[in-house]
Amino acid sequence: MRDDFSLTNKGGAWAFAWLLSAFFLIAAVPFLSILRVGPLSSFYLESGSLVFALLLVLLTFATGRLNVLPPRGTVYFLLLAAFWHVQARVMGLDYLGMSDMAAWAFVVLSLAAWACRGWVASLGQERVTAALAWVLLIGGCLQAAVAVMQYAGWTSHFTGYLALGAKNNITGQLGQRNHLGHYLMWGLLSAAWLWSQRRLHALLGAAAVLFLSGTMGLVNSRTILLYVAAVGLLALFWRWRQGRRGNRLLLITLFALAMVVAVQFSLNAVLGWLGISQVETALQRMEGSSFAMSARDLEWRNAWRVFQDAPLWGHGWDSYPLEGFLAGSFPNGFSPNGISVLFTHSHNIVLQLLAEMGLVGTLLVFGGALWVIWPYFRRPASAESMLPLALMTVSLCHSMLEYPLWYIYFLTAFAVMMSITPSETRIRTGYGIKAMLPAASAFLIICGIVKLGFVYNDLVKFDRHVKTDTAEAIGRLKKHGIDVYIMSGDNQGTVEYVAKQLGIAHAFGNMSPRDKAAEVQKLKAVGKTVAMVGDGINDAPSLAAANVSFAMKGGADVAEHTASATLMQHSVNQLADALLVSQATLKNIKQNLFFAFFYNILGIPLAALGFLNPVIAGAAMAASSVSVLGNALRLKRVKIE
Repeated sequence: MRDDFSLTNKGGAWAFAWLLSAFFLIAAVPFLSILRVGPLSSFYLESGSLVFALLLVLLTFATGRLNVLPPRGTVYFLLLAAFWHVQARVMGLDYLGMSDMAAWAFVVLSLAAWACRGWVASLGQERVTAALAWVLLIGGCLQAAVAVMQYAGWTSHFTGYLALGAKNNITGQLGQRNHLGHYLMWGLLSAAWLWSQRRLHALLGAAAVLFLSGTMGLVNSRTILLYVAAVGLLALFWRWRQGRRGNRLLLITLFALAMVVAVQFSLNAVLGWLGISQVETALQRMEGSSFAMSARDLEWRNAWRVFQDAPLWGHGWDSYPLEGFLAGSFPNGFSPNGISVLFTHSHNIVLQLLAEMGLVGTLLVFGGALWVIWPYFRRPASAESMLPLALMTVSLCHSMLEYPLWYIYFLTAFAVMMSITPSETRIRTGYGIKAMLPAASAFLIICGIVKLGFVYNDLVKFDRHVKTDTAEAIGRLKKHGIDVYIMSGDNQGTVEYVAKQLGIAHAFGNMSPRDKAAEVQKLKAVGKTVAMVGDGINDAPSLAAANVSFAMKGGADVAEHTASATLMQHSVNQLADALLVSQATLKNIKQNLFFAFFYNILGIPLAALGFLNPVIAGAAMAASSVSVLGNALRLKRVKIE
């Protein structure tokens, strides 16, 4: 083998190929996976992302590129890991699992940042940035292809491999349209950058820009327009720093952004001209929308109240769902039609950190992040620095309205973007005692992987084997003419997978608490009697809206307090028993009413006409009561099938 293509060659083509493969595993594969199953729909994607980050670290170590001093990113992520771990114990949180898992994930990110620094020192920032850009462009085009197939209705032919989506809810493989818009913008900016650096032919670059911008029109995510504005301002700022050298990058970037906006205005006209069904664009969705008293407005107010309750240290990692509810979500009593009171995230990174981490943790997160990326601004402005900053700008804009960085696969890619700064790195001449740090970190990683293995085993058991009694209960309900619906906040593909196993025809995924309550009201409006069963906070509105409702014992308190009854056993069969017993009871009541009516309609006229002796009348009434009671006792012998 030629030396240029050896594994350990510091700057060869083969080294670039190795890095490209590692980045593809981190920044493309988790986003393309369809392995979204309960009870933790993102487990495979997030744990896989961490494992792939570790593979990058191992590759870096194997090729001798981890011989650099730890960069700023490594120090930053280790500090955050320590903060998550220590805060939970200082505050005496009841559940430490989420804090510890977050801390472990940040240890992995610290090593990934170290590995990225090694590659920057070996290949140079420009080539490392190019590798990331190629991966995001390929991943973006694959996501766009899936999105087009969802629009055309072709994904149904690839069940189990491609997310189904819908013409009015195009999600790509990500299961959420805003996440898809986020990733497509990454791909668009990468295409523009590769084109501007002459790493991608002009015709191919223009085609990629048109393909990705057109697909973003189908997605109808309003956050895309925010990305355009923010990245456009960044591009102008970077041109001012670069001077005339930045003209080509500026013009191509602005062209790509302009295509995104142009598609919003022209897409439906083009679709109509082609005779294809039109879609609701992001611009159309913005018409008539108002932030005041919207779901986000109310939730942001609630998050601010949570922060004010513990302004210095916050309430602890992953505490917002409970604290947000307790902070006054129902100031006027329970409201089944509330639109934001059951959110599990504030949908704003600043408010979320303030609520859970307080001022101390929030300043650590943002102050540390600024310290890590400061070399982008301290060094002379370059094209290779512009792209990571633009990609991070997209993620931060999205984080002001949702929570993409709470998904590990987004966060890992973000950590890579933070770690390819142009700062100079000194090479260590030997490993010595400092080699103990990677060894210690590796030990922690191994422990974490073992733990993930146990979690994975539990998930496999849950995923592959639906409880027998659940399928049995569904069959019993259908046998008695009761239609069964499943409504979940999980991905539509996951919900359909479970529904298929259980033989349920009506399956609805990606549903918010408000959507569930609205669907219950819709069923009631067409004359159906609705029985709802749930166990979480998010089920409370629909439980209140149903004609009769059941909560699982051990679920959220608000669910139990809202429901008509509580199932003491974690079995759907008990629900079927309750419904079938109620049917038999209602039938018995109607029979007793008929007997009573018959006795009275016959006896009262006879008594009034004097044909019925009072003694006989009294005996007849007693016989009536006995017959009603005897008929009611028959319920003890009713067979519930």
